[in-house]
Amino acid sequence: MEESNIYAKIFPQETLRRYLSAQFRPDGRGLTTTRKTVVKRRVLSTTPSSALCTIGNTKVLCGVRLEVAAPNLVPQAGVVNEPTGQIQIAVEIPALCASAKRSAGSSAVVGGRNSSRNVDAQSLARFLTTCVVDSEMLDLRQLVIEEGVSVWLLRVDVVCLDNDGNLRDAALLAVVNALSTVRLPQTHVTDEKRVYIVEESDGGVAKPLTLRDSIYPLTFAIVEDHLLIDPSGDEEEYASTVFTIVSRSDGTIVGIDKAGGQALSPDRLKACMIQTVKRARMWSKLETERSGQGSEPSQSSRGREASGKSKLDRAQSDLQGSELGSSRTNLPLSASKQDEYILETCEI
Repeated sequence: MEESNIYAKIFPQETLRRYLSAQFRPDGRGLTTTRKTVVKRRVLSTTPSSALCTIGNTKVLCGVRLEVAAPNLVPQAGVVNEPTGQIQIAVEIPALCASAKRSAGSSAVVGGRNSSRNVDAQSLARFLTTCVVDSEMLDLRQLVIEEGVSVWLLRVDVVCLDNDGNLRDAALLAVVNALSTVRLPQTHVTDEKRVYIVEESDGGVAKPLTLRDSIYPLTFAIVEDHLLIDPSGDEEEYASTVFTIVSRSDGTIVGIDKAGGQALSPDRLKACMIQTVKRARMWSKLETERSGQGSEPSQSSRGREASGKSKLDRAQSDLQGSELGSSRTNLPLSASKQDEYILETCEI
């Protein structure tokens, strides 16, 4: 073993500090360079709705199952909820998916003997649910089978296969791409309010689940006051804070997830938001080119942009007024087979 490798193993934090002071990272990337990201859809034979996302060595698998369920009509504050379908996201982070120093494994299920280790999976499940539901990328009303009788329940299972940092980006990309492949079977409701699925082999016509818009994450880490994009597992371990920003392709910021850690200055946060939008537009352009659809934003996207009243409005207006609004980015794309989307490593 070379002397430099021995030193890095004995003093990993000092080694990382030396790399960052030279504006490089141990894996050879620049501070704002992402790893190669690959998303594959329909990867499972047991369910037609699935996706696998790979970011460097991090791998996350997502599968979506459909179940018929009763609608949730419990009143809240005296107001009856509008009938909608339901979505449940469960996350599993096995102990084998990461090195022992970074993870002992966790599950989103509370109450087991190891419930004290469940924080990571629960936090990730909440993050994914918040992103999907609060972003309104999915209109849950289309999951209604018969109003007041039955709805579709989307069970989204997320499993971490390998964790070398940036689980949030990999998990959210896997979930969004798995949802994009969901097809709702044709159903028949009897007079007794029983729901029967009409299989395609019997003449049933399944309809695709419509997504209003896709959402795209970008995770940052601050290590020794250096801002890193797409942090590795070792970089996350020594970071003073790790946070994720989620954006639509039209530049709308739909959420920021940051659990404590070092405070962010307004200027640094704005710069991170601009970088997130650039990354979102890379993904959007790749998907548009693959689908052959125009880049004109949907009517619902324009409506949300015109009427949005989120807490990020002021920062959002700054973004829309920046040079990013009119910029065009040449993408580091790779030719790939159908249902596989690749963004090569690139500087953001």
